[in-house]
Amino acid sequence: MAIPPPSSPDPETDPFRPPDIPTEVQCLHCGREYESYLIEWRQWREHGEPFGAWCCPMPGCDGRGFGFDLLPTDPDYDAEQRAGWLADDPFAEEEEEESPFDPLMDPGASDVEPMIDPLMWLDDETGPLSDRRDDEDGTAR
Repeated sequence: MAIPPPSSPDPETDPFRPPDIPTEVQCLHCGREYESYLIEWRQWREHGEPFGAWCCPMPGCDGRGFGFDLLPTDPDYDAEQRAGWLADDPFAEEEEEESPFDPLMDPGASDVEPMIDPLMWLDDETGPLSDRRDDEDGTAR
């Protein structure tokens, strides 16, 4: 079930409106960079209902919405001021949450005996896998 558009779209209350302080943005659709004050409010009718959105100003581009298709180029842009979309920096150091000690995840833990690899021994006759050598035809010796 689709949510019907508002009867009168309001550019001032639209959650994807450009920020009050202009910033450089890049459109995900056309790739162009420009200042956010150039983002245009456009209105049209869909299924007979009025509809409006903040749109990329480039002719023929269908990028819409600051923080959606039109993203700040400044990696230090403070999106918290508007609670906009944020991208994670893949190179940023993450703070790890404190978690209870899990000895199975810490192979260097001294109070835990090492786990025995179940594949280490094929059977009593062949010995460890590391000592096993295959002949040219693939059979074990």
